[in-house]
Amino acid sequence: MRKNEKSLVEENLGLVRFVCRRFQNRGLDMEDIFQAGCLGLCKAAEGFKEELGFQFSTYAVPLILGEIQRFIRSDAQVHMSRAAREKQLRLYEAAGELTQKLGREASLREAAGAAGI
Repeated sequence: MRKNEKSLVEENLGLVRFVCRRFQNRGLDMEDIFQAGCLGLCKAAEGFKEELGFQFSTYAVPLILGEIQRFIRSDAQVHMSRAAREKQLRLYEAAGELTQKLGREASLREAAGAAGI
């Protein structure tokens, strides 16, 4: 990694943290997500061409997202359809809202009822 690439990576680690926030509350290990995002950031630093006139963040965010999504797909032990993943996300969101509302951990039955599943 060249010196310019290294400084781009060091200066933009906050960008990876920002993108990683999209994947909170999905039952995923955030440290693994962050590492995948850092890999995307390194790839962005290697391929960035400043002379094209774009901001680095505009170029980097899609690469960071792509690496995180690739990690999530490859890490899955069982393939889930998009519809099943969407139901899972609704269930996690409903469980989180119920937990705050009830002041205790919501049961699976309660969360499923709140999510309409």
